[in-house]
Amino acid sequence: MMPQTPRTSTPTEVLAGLVERVTFHITENGFCVLRVKARGQRDLITVLGYAAMISAGEFVQASRTWVNDRTHGVQFKASFLKATAPTTVEGIEKYLGSGMIRGIGPVCRNVECTFYEILASRSRSR
Repeated sequence: MMPQTPRTSTPTEVLAGLVERVTFHITENGFCVLRVKARGQRDLITVLGYAAMISAGEFVQASRTWVNDRTHGVQFKASFLKATAPTTVEGIEKYLGSGMIRGIGPVCRNVECTFYEILASRSRSR
């Protein structure tokens, strides 16, 4: 009979907020480093996780635990990461301004940009 190793359990926390910036993303495996404006937090939170596609302005929900990296400081290491399309004005502005949709990013810094401005920008970039 093998001796059982003691299990150390860390409490799982849930974090939710708006992706302010995608600092790093590997398309091959989905690993990403995000800066998130989380509910109840004054400063931006660094979130580590895996997402096939992620963009600034999206709303994310993550769960796992906090880690303190010697080089990068306190980070939220997510074992579960769910991104949803933005629904707030701030989120939509970030999403459109992130360059996710080709030709819209540089023009649409705010939601009040017109469809004509977007089309004009696309025709100039070709």
